[in-house]
Amino acid sequence: HTVMRDLWQISTYLNLNKYQCSIQNVAQVNPDLSDAAKHSQSYATAIALMGIPLFFCETKYFTDDARSEIRRLLDVYKQHRRDMFRGYVFPIGEKPDNAAWTGFQNVVDDNCGYLTIFREINNSENEKKIKLLFSKQCSVELEDLINGGTKTCDVDDDGSVEFVMSEPADFRFFKYRFTA
Repeated sequence: HTVMRDLWQISTYLNLNKYQCSIQNVAQVNPDLSDAAKHSQSYATAIALMGIPLFFCETKYFTDDARSEIRRLLDVYKQHRRDMFRGYVFPIGEKPDNAAWTGFQNVVDDNCGYLTIFREINNSENEKKIKLLFSKQCSVELEDLINGGTKTCDVDDDGSVEFVMSEPADFRFFKYRFTA
């Protein structure tokens, strides 16, 4: 959570997509000092997607399963990164503390962009309302870029949308579009 917390705090003041964001090999982190190994490799990789993902580790140490997770996620990311680099990244949700619903909103233009939403490992809530920026009293179309499918959600009066994840230490990567 410290990597995500640091990036979340940076994005409060600076456009995160102009900075290299380190990706950890969760299997190589000392379990006595961190709970990183309790997360999937795709979760650790997704933390960096709103910036410039940087594998600041020796990638030869990734397992075949980890490589497969990373490859699947980066294949999707590569299809959208050109648009993502045109946007401005903001922190959304709660400040990461290992028990939050948190994430990033990449605003590409007035009504569309990208979201990464994280349910941290020590969070017990299966659903959470998260305020999206620049939205009020409309609907938002969310395209799930990892699992496929599109759904439309109502945005409440304060700009919040309800997100659902049944398991902690999970994330979603969406392309969004606000509709009237």
